[in-house]
Amino acid sequence: MDLEHKNGTDVTSYIVFPIDRNIIPHFLPRPKEWEKYDDNCDRGDIKLNDNVLNRILSFSKIKIERRSKDFNIHHIKYNFDDNDNPYTIDEHQDWCKFTIIVYLNKSKEVRDEFWVEGTRVKEDVWDRSESTYKCLAFWGNASHYGKIYGKGKREILCFFFD
Repeated sequence: MDLEHKNGTDVTSYIVFPIDRNIIPHFLPRPKEWEKYDDNCDRGDIKLNDNVLNRILSFSKIKIERRSKDFNIHHIKYNFDDNDNPYTIDEHQDWCKFTIIVYLNKSKEVRDEFWVEGTRVKEDVWDRSESTYKCLAFWGNASHYGKIYGKGKREILCFFFD
C-alpha cells in the first residue's frame, strides 16, 4: 500500500490535516481553459511546481511512497444561488492512487457534508485561520460524494496522484 500512518498501520479511509497557507501560491495560475461543469461549478487544470505537493504531504500524518512525479490539479470554483436545494456531488471514484483536496475558501453561508467509502467526514475541513488551510486525503480509489447547502461561493484545489 502506498499510504500508511507513520507508525506503520494501514490507513483505511481518509485523513484531514492542516497545511501552512504559504504552500499554495497566493495567486494561482489561470487554467488554459475553464470547463463549465454545470450551472454552479467551473473547473480548470492548473500546473504547480512538484515541490507544492511534496510540501503538502510533509504536513500530513501519512507516509507516502511516491514512485512517480505525475499528478494533476483541478482548481474548482462553485457559485450557489439557491438556498432551498442542496448541491450534490455524485458518488464517484477518481481512478488514481490518492486524492488530496485543499479547502481554500467559502462563503460563511455555505456548508457541506462529505463521505469517503460511506463514512462521513466529521472533522471541519474549512479553516478560518489566516495561516492554514485544511486538506482531506483519501486513497485506494475510494468512492466519495457530498452535499453542499446554502448560498455563496466555495473554492478548492484537487490533487490527483498516480
